[in-house]
Amino acid sequence: MIWLCLLFALGAGLFMLPGGNRSMADRRLAQGIFFTSIAGALFTLKLAPIGLLSLVIGGALFAIGWLKQRYLGEGGFQDLEEDGPAGRRRHPSPAPHKNMTKEEAFAVLGLEQTADRQAVLKAHKRMIAKAHPDRGGSDYLASKVNEARDRLLK
Repeated sequence: MIWLCLLFALGAGLFMLPGGNRSMADRRLAQGIFFTSIAGALFTLKLAPIGLLSLVIGGALFAIGWLKQRYLGEGGFQDLEEDGPAGRRRHPSPAPHKNMTKEEAFAVLGLEQTADRQAVLKAHKRMIAKAHPDRGGSDYLASKVNEARDRLLK
């Protein structure tokens, strides 16, 4: 029994490693299997307090991952077309149109029509941090924010 638990823990531990085409959901499942298998091995060896500690640590790590995904949007489970950074999936982005008006540019950046150059740069920095593909946004949103900045600064 103990060898079976340790074999499961080894397989799950290797599956949790970053890299490859595994999604965050698969890694989180492997994390649960890893900690449960370790706890099973420890219970088999009559080390119940340490096994219980393993289950608590595994549950806490699972909860932290779930909360990050739920409230910060990291490592989401969307069933979309392509994998993005850190196992996230992104929508394929349509090409932006190149004829943005000044009014549209101010609206994209959330600025008043009287905003100066510094306000445009500050708003661009704030918006691109949210819309960048590496932060869970999309290529399309990032290109629209950049297009708005370029339109207002030229």
